[in-house]
Amino acid sequence: CCVILVSSHDFYRLIPGKLGCEVHGIDIGIPQPETVIALIKKDVTEHRILIFKNQHNISPDKHVEISRWFGELESSTISRHAKSPSDDILRVSNDAKEGLYNVGRKGWHIDGSFFPKPYSHALYQMVHVPMDGDTVFVSLNDIVKGLSEEQLARFERLSVITTRPNIIHPLIYSHPETNEKVLCIHMGFSQGFVWDKGTAQERNASKSENNDIKNELNRQYMRDNKKIQYSHKWEVGDFIITDNLAVGHEAALSSQFPRSKVGLRVLHRVTVAGKTVPTKKYDLPQMQKKDEL
Repeated sequence: CCVILVSSHDFYRLIPGKLGCEVHGIDIGIPQPETVIALIKKDVTEHRILIFKNQHNISPDKHVEISRWFGELESSTISRHAKSPSDDILRVSNDAKEGLYNVGRKGWHIDGSFFPKPYSHALYQMVHVPMDGDTVFVSLNDIVKGLSEEQLARFERLSVITTRPNIIHPLIYSHPETNEKVLCIHMGFSQGFVWDKGTAQERNASKSENNDIKNELNRQYMRDNKKIQYSHKWEVGDFIITDNLAVGHEAALSSQFPRSKVGLRVLHRVTVAGKTVPTKKYDLPQMQKKDEL
């Protein structure tokens, strides 16, 4: 692990995990100086997921306040449950009386992919921890790096049709801060794909092509018998901050197991408004060839 000194009297430790890092030795429920906040933001970008352990002072208002470290919030599309403590908090549960039910089970996704600028960050707190009910994360850059040369060439040609009119994003694009290649898609809500958008060869994928592409993508999320995945088993006091553009996620099947079987599961999530439109910061080989002709 590594130790990051915040000052001579204050520090937190990063313990690398399968994906991201656990964070120990800091209570982010109490006021933090700007130097610490800047350090946390930097570490979220570098490590993609930070799992803050033993956080017992984060109220709903504090959850919202911490989320604002990363920018303006985006909550215009949040469905409000009667027990949600804030308009900015999505409250989900395995009990419909306690929170929105069956959320996060529609397929692998990033949050807010239907916006012109998808959410930049998501911050999670399990306010009632069940015996089972993981959240599963995947590094999107690892998915891209694991593609064959032929798969990468085809996926680079694809754009994703979202649920909102005229919002179409490249399937693969450059992360706005790291420049790593990542995916922009919600597997459950995407309406289809476009080949070679913006060129003379542009066309919508056929129904059979759409199904084949989604199946091929799903296999990438499950690659190597799920070794690419990090399944987070929640513990009391966990507070997770993710770079939403760097990791895909899905609620595990066990997240919907009944309360009588695994206990009550209630998760709060806050999302930060996106700052950039997904864009490729590189030329595609086939485009270079066309330019040369």
